[in-house]
Formats: sequence, C-alpha cells, structure tokens
Amino acid sequence: MIERNLDEVVKSRLFTRPSLFAFERRRIVASDVNDITVNYEEGDIVVVKELDKSVLSKGAWTTIIFRYQEWDRKKEGYGPDRFTIRRYRKLNGEYRQQSRFNISSKDQATKIIGALQKWVGE
Repeated sequence: MIERNLDEVVKSRLFTRPSLFAFERRRIVASDVNDITVNYEEGDIVVVKELDKSVLSKGAWTTIIFRYQEWDRKKEGYGPDRFTIRRYRKLNGEYRQQSRFNISSKDQATKIIGALQKWVGE
C-alpha cells in the first residue's frame, strides 16, 4: 500500500515537473569546492543554469549560495532568477550535498536580507 502510494506520488511529480524532480534527486560529487555546481543538463538542454555562486564557508562542511535559472519548457526560455543555499560534507575526499534551502523569489530574498541586516545590526 505504501509502496504503491509512493509510486503514484513519484509518477505525478515526474509528469508535472520532470526537470525539477531530476534536479532534486541528483547527487553532487566533487573533490574541489570550485567544481561544485547546480548546472543540470537533460539531453542538449541546460535545465538548470548556474549564473553565479558564492562560497560562504569552506572545510569539512561547506556552504555555498547559488544564483540560477530553470528552463521553462512551455515558454522555451529561462525563468526568473532563483537562489539556493546548499550544504556539502566532505567524506573520503568528495563533497556530497547534505541539505539545501531554496529561495523561491526575489521578494523572499529581500525579506531574508532585511531580517539578517536587522539582526546583525543589533
């Protein structure tokens, strides 16, 4: 019963947003912080295009914020800028993604910036 429900959820997500599902399931493996990227290709199309990144911390646990765009199949073009903060853990010489926080819009990014500036200024 549970397996069937999970299969239905996976199939419905694949049907509605296949690129996002593939993007979520993908494993990042890199031996150097500079090689870590959110770029993702399906065939000849760059589905997730990294525009910029900033390494916030380095070490056994690395934090990186990325600016990226997703390919919109309906519009046949890239959507608005998006942002994601990713945490990677280095094990056996390779960085692997451990967690992420996706910032869904410029409005949400502005609110996060405002809150941080307020707290840091206290």
